[in-house]
Amino acid sequence: MNIMDEFSKQILKNIMRVMKEKKISNAEVIMQLEVFGKKVNRNTFDDWKKDKSRTYIDYIGEIASILGCETDDLSDVQSVKKAHAPSLDESMQNLLFAMYGEPKELTDNQKKDILEFIEYKQKQGEKKE
Repeated sequence: MNIMDEFSKQILKNIMRVMKEKKISNAEVIMQLEVFGKKVNRNTFDDWKKDKSRTYIDYIGEIASILGCETDDLSDVQSVKKAHAPSLDESMQNLLFAMYGEPKELTDNQKKDILEFIEYKQKQGEKKE
């Protein structure tokens, strides 16, 4: 499964979770989408659940509004990124080669420290721009 498929499925999973938490039915979402001028019927909603259609992506802003949340709450990009994040060893392999010309043995804590420093410097650079 590619990252876009996983991202789409995560959005639907989050939509369904919020609907359940707030006790909002499929019919209510469909009715509210019609208020926004979006044509969605029960079959479309069922297709979403069965992964036959991903048109819910087109309506994510409206669905978030209906559910009383932000689109970021539904997209949850971080969980998908974490699932596809390289391991510490993979992350460090290219960096160590660039630094030393050959991989060096480092402890996991040393690897984490280096990666945290890189993230810190990246964030610091973003703030300046």
